[in-house]
Amino acid sequence: MAPTTLYLHIGTPKTGSSAIQDFLAENTRQLEKEQYVFPDFGVRYYKVRAGRNGRWLRCMETEEERETWEKNFRTLSELAENHKGIILTDESLWTWSYEDEKGITEFWQKISGRIQDLGISLKVIVYLRRQDQFLYSFWGQKVKSAEKRSFRTYMEKTGEARLHLDFFGQLERIAAVVGRENIIVRTYDRSRWTGGETIQSEFLGLCGLQINDSYVYPTGQINPSLADSVLEAKRLLNRRPEFRDRMNYTNRYLKIAQKKLKEEGKLKNRNFFPNEERKEFLRLYDSSNAAVAAEYLRREGPLFDESDLERPSEEAVFTTGELAEVYGIMIDAMHSELEQKQKKISALKNEQNRGRSLVKKLLKKLRG
Repeated sequence: MAPTTLYLHIGTPKTGSSAIQDFLAENTRQLEKEQYVFPDFGVRYYKVRAGRNGRWLRCMETEEERETWEKNFRTLSELAENHKGIILTDESLWTWSYEDEKGITEFWQKISGRIQDLGISLKVIVYLRRQDQFLYSFWGQKVKSAEKRSFRTYMEKTGEARLHLDFFGQLERIAAVVGRENIIVRTYDRSRWTGGETIQSEFLGLCGLQINDSYVYPTGQINPSLADSVLEAKRLLNRRPEFRDRMNYTNRYLKIAQKKLKEEGKLKNRNFFPNEERKEFLRLYDSSNAAVAAEYLRREGPLFDESDLERPSEEAVFTTGELAEVYGIMIDAMHSELEQKQKKISALKNEQNRGRSLVKKLLKKLRG
């Protein structure tokens, strides 16, 4: 059998990673039939989805983490004996990587060196999203958790450096270790997906597989974004410590509010990054994006479509009334849920009382 290939999917975040991971987890049996494996190492991390089975690669600080690292590489060696392909994925491997060039090089040298020692080939898969969309969507994901800063503050203080928005520069740092020929780059653009109409089908193709009727798509929307007034309502709630400490407590009710407002035509998809500013922001990355298109995708022209930015837009301003409507729907949903629970509790108490009554009657008969 030809050498096993390890397909390491590193994001970037907000490019359908959750959809890919859930799809792979849903189809482990079918992958096995094709001599591929999406392994579950049994390692779990706080507030990290189980499908991110490559997260352990970045965890090497404590003695326990280093032991897990060694154990999992032994598992990879065993899996390589009877599989053509091994798939690992974790989108934080793009954003987490050290900001300095030396740190990034050392990280990738350690990973690729161990993989090479096992006689396994390495292919790194990365999806890129237009920088303005990536930054805004990533901030929105943080707000879903506990981020309380405005988009402007987040952008100025954190965003660009952490996300490695100079895509060509970051790819070249990785390529210096693993080789350009071992990095597979795609853009998060439905019109350019190959191998089918979904990112899952394209991803299979990048791994040397082909979608067919034996593969099953998970139902339901995965990791839906909050938008418009609902996103701002969540950010304002995050300013209170009791909501930050229980990060996802309100998300279920926020999604209910978003669904209802969308049905009523009250969501306008406004945001805090107007199109004129987005265009100016993207000019910072023109040379980087052109280099990615030419060197990694072997195509001429722009890396990303910017036609949507031709529409005029203004920075979002939300009224007190709009935010109050979001909170009102949330409160109503909570109240309805509480009523349902109270009814269940009442029914259980009635059942309990009837049971006690029956026991008393039986005891009375036995004694008589």
